[in-house]
This record gives sequence, structure tokens and C-alpha cells, in this order.
Amino acid sequence: MPTLRVNGYLMAFVERGTGAPLLLVHGTLCDYRQWTGQMASFGGHYRTIALSLRHCWPEHWDGEGDDFTVQQHVADVASFISALEAGPVHLLGYSRGGHIAFRVAQNFPASIRTLTLVEPGGVLAPDLEAGLPPGEPLIALGPLYAKAAESIRRGEIDEGLRPTIDVIGGPGTWDRTLESRKQMLRDNARTMLGQIKEQRAPFARADAEAIRAPTLLLAGERSPASFHRILDGLETAIRNVRRAVIPKASHSSNIDNPGAFAREDLALALSVFLLGLLMMVTRRNAVGQVIGFMSLENGLVLAATGAKGMPLVVEISVAFSILIAFIVIGIFLFRIRERFDTVDLGALDRFRGELR
Repeated sequence: MPTLRVNGYLMAFVERGTGAPLLLVHGTLCDYRQWTGQMASFGGHYRTIALSLRHCWPEHWDGEGDDFTVQQHVADVASFISALEAGPVHLLGYSRGGHIAFRVAQNFPASIRTLTLVEPGGVLAPDLEAGLPPGEPLIALGPLYAKAAESIRRGEIDEGLRPTIDVIGGPGTWDRTLESRKQMLRDNARTMLGQIKEQRAPFARADAEAIRAPTLLLAGERSPASFHRILDGLETAIRNVRRAVIPKASHSSNIDNPGAFAREDLALALSVFLLGLLMMVTRRNAVGQVIGFMSLENGLVLAATGAKGMPLVVEISVAFSILIAFIVIGIFLFRIRERFDTVDLGALDRFRGELR
């Protein structure tokens, strides 16, 4: 299993595919195994990387220490992106990982190409909450997690996890969960002992307005109202944002409906494509034109991530890449002809006094 040393800690990760990097950040009680169902489809078109956050499996953490916090994980993810030396990434975060991804995009905008937030965990600050209509009472996750942590500390792992999973995912979710996923939750159970101590800042309007990357907000159709309300607030403040709902899915939408989860990336792809088109139409500078053209190509590649059964999208993307290459080569040739009187090699012979 590959690792990357980040801020003095060896972060484990898995990756699949080549191309522009797509970084997946897991949620509470999870690790990189959360994304097993997406690695093949995403990895077909991207260098898809799923990481395990500090103290999550494969580490067997005892829950001691004070460095299992959102702030530490934000710093770790930002440093991980830098250590990849692959340029800006497409960043996708789920639940608590969505909060982490949001903070990375807020504080390190140059590192992010696009941002996808799947029901990011947290609460809204008053300046985002104020403009929303009254809604259902929100889930009090703090007391829920604290009660789970008490059971986990006593070694009663399943007893602590069951009520937590059933409240967030709906009644009976724990009993319906596959054994492989239950084992992942058990493997990370003691991270709850660290998570209940973290102080997580609420989502404020200024925070959301600082997000520059094209952003896709996702939620499961059957998810608790708390998560939909967070997206309601963020949608009012993030500048370049689109929102979609995963049908027939609860909080674990990438597991409940993996096909629809993958297809929703097409929405973000359309945003990137249209932004590129807008740059080409409105910019007269050649550099801006090239950047817009490359955004078109990136949008098509992102579409290919979720366009299972649509090879034409891939072919068009490759054609765009080839066209861009020809444009760049053409610019170089034009500049060469502009700088030199001739490109005929016979001129070199005449310069040396030789004739062929």
C-alpha cells in the first residue's frame, strides 16, 4: 500500500488510472475503502486517489491525542495535494470529508480545479441560516456522537455504532449494511474518541464566497433534513455552484446508488465546459483563448468519468486534445517564421559558402 509523508505523518492511499488528479476524501468512521465502488469508473478517466485521513485505518489508533481535528486534516489534505506535485486537483469530499474539502478549497484555492461536496457535515453560521425559511429540527449530532464514543470506549463497538448509523442513514440501516462496510466502521470506531473533542467552525457566508472553483453540491434523496439545509445555505453563497439530488439514496449515496452518484459528475462537467466556452467567447487575448479551450477539454474528460456507456465523449475529448496540440505547434511555427527571414535549410549552405 502506497504512503506519502505529510506533516510528519504517513498517509496511506490507493490510486487508479492516469490523467488529471481526482482526490477523494472520506467521511466519519471511514477510510479510503469507502470509495471502492467508484475507483474503477473514476479511474477510467482520471488519476483517482482515495486517501485515509490521519489516524484512520490502516492505522489502529487508540483514540489518544488531540490531533484528530478538522483543522489538522485540512492541513494534511492541502499538503498531500502539494506533495503529489500534479498541479490542481478535482476534489470530492463526503460528509465530514466534505467539510474538510470545503475548507481546503476556501483556504487553498490555487490547489483546486473543481469541488464536489457530498452532504458536508457541520452547521450554518447565523448569516447563512438567516435567509432560509424555517425547516425541520436538525439532528443533534454532538450528543449522538458522544453517546457512541462512550460505548466505544467501553469496547462495545457495535452497540455504539448501530444507533449512530440508524439515525443518520435511517431506521434499520445498520442491519442492512454489508459486512465489509460494517468492518470498515469497526476498524475506525476509535476515531470517534478524537472527533468528539474537535471544535468545528460553522459554515459562514464569507467562507462560502471565498470558494472560487466550480462546485457541485450533492445530497441523497432520503438523507436527513439537516444535510439538505446545509446545502441550502451554501447554495446561496458559493458563486459558481450547481446542485443535484441522488435518487433512492440516503446519506451514503455513493453506496446506496453508485450509478447515479457517478452520473451526477456530468453536471459539474457541464459547468466546466460552459465556463471554457465563455472564456473563448469573451477573451481576445490568445492565452485566455487557450485556457478556455483547455477548460472545454477538461469538461469533456470529467463528463467521461460518469458517462458510462458513452465512448463518444472520450473520443471527442481526445480529438480536442489533439486539436490543442496542433494549435500550440502552429503558434510556435508562426513565431519562428515571424522571427526568421526563411526556414529553408539551404540558407545555411549559402551562409557557409556551400552549394548542394
